Amino acid sequence: MLTQHLSRFTSLFWFITILCLLFSLIACSDTTAVDSTIGQADNALDLPDIPTPVATPELSASSNTAEATEPTTEPIRHLTVWMLPEIAPIPEIVGGNTQEAQFASFADSHPNIDLQIEQKVATGPASLLNYLETGRDIAPQALPDLALVPAFLLPELVNKEQVYPLEDLIPAQDFEDLLPVGRQMARVGEEFYAYPYATTGLHHAIYNSAIITTPLSTDWGTLYEQDYPFIFPASSASGIQLLLQFYLAEGGTLRNETGQIQLESEPLQSALQSLQTARNTGLILEESGMITTEDEAWRIFLSSRAAVAQTSSTQYFNQQGQESEISFAPLPGKETALVPQVSGWVWVITTPDPARQALAAELLLWLANGPNLGDWTLQNRYLPPRYAAFDRWEDDRYTAFLQSELERSAMLPTTVSGAVSDALNNALSELFASPNPDIQTIAITAATAVK
Repeated sequence: MLTQHLSRFTSLFWFITILCLLFSLIACSDTTAVDSTIGQADNALDLPDIPTPVATPELSASSNTAEATEPTTEPIRHLTVWMLPEIAPIPEIVGGNTQEAQFASFADSHPNIDLQIEQKVATGPASLLNYLETGRDIAPQALPDLALVPAFLLPELVNKEQVYPLEDLIPAQDFEDLLPVGRQMARVGEEFYAYPYATTGLHHAIYNSAIITTPLSTDWGTLYEQDYPFIFPASSASGIQLLLQFYLAEGGTLRNETGQIQLESEPLQSALQSLQTARNTGLILEESGMITTEDEAWRIFLSSRAAVAQTSSTQYFNQQGQESEISFAPLPGKETALVPQVSGWVWVITTPDPARQALAAELLLWLANGPNLGDWTLQNRYLPPRYAAFDRWEDDRYTAFLQSELERSAMLPTTVSGAVSDALNNALSELFASPNPDIQTIAITAATAVK
């Protein structure tokens, strides 16, 4: 009897053991399948893994403003930030990376949240813009909460309802502290959809203060009479921008009454004529037509073959300390200083969930507050878009000059790319190709190329 009971017990034992093994195999198989699926999705989209899905936003039919969803009921465990590679934290920077330290400080103050920073390019098939547009339908849980984007993309992001208004998330005083061009970068229509983080592309003049002992005239005509040779990189983006500034100063516009991109031949002809007159008088050096970089123009300026040159704040910082007898001034125009045209980067909130929006805004405000923004822009030589950040910069003449130039700057029009840029570049090339170019034909050809 005991043997019979033992036999039954043994059979039961093995039956339970085999059953447990089967359950274990099934569980492992399920886990492997889930992990494999997540891995495939990450490889396909190169997007962060966020376990808590974010609801797809409800879009308003009456406006281009995306509406926030109901707050998530689950605790926020991840906050995802997308940044452009050229402006993301660089741990190897000499002296430590200010931005990296600021992210780390925020993460330390939020120990229950995993701060994920991903790098995305601005345009193209694998771009931030493309992921935001397609990911909302394919994998909304994999999209970022906060993103840093080029300012020129903001109108398109708003139009496609990919970003959310900030005025209920950012204190009014933080908007009031923005420089005028910072406000311009952050707004679409009358509403703030972004917060500016950096200003770039500010061009100005430099001059040899040992030769020119009084402040440089901002009147192009006066410079004709003073015989101070001027050099600029005509065969570069900087040269295109100089011609653009002359064109805008002549009243030229880049869109017609129906909103289509255009170049007007008459203002362009006047702008080209100003440059040609400067060539004829010897003010603009002929070498300008062959110069392709700001570095080349700077070297010619240092050689004393030119007393005045076009440069940028970036180039000035890179070359600072090489020559003590360099001063700076606004770029001269036909009658007064040209209006600087600048670009920049802005923060946008891309999550539709109000709770996540609030946390993203908290991180945004931390990175963009006066001291943090001032330290970061100073280290990387970007120009601050808000006044408080300048308090961390050196209190010197160049800092004061940059702030005054930013106060009168405008945002570089988004239309200055593609056909417009090519047309202006070709016009400059044609201008320098002949001692006596047909200005009217060059202007008409450029205007026609944009249509």
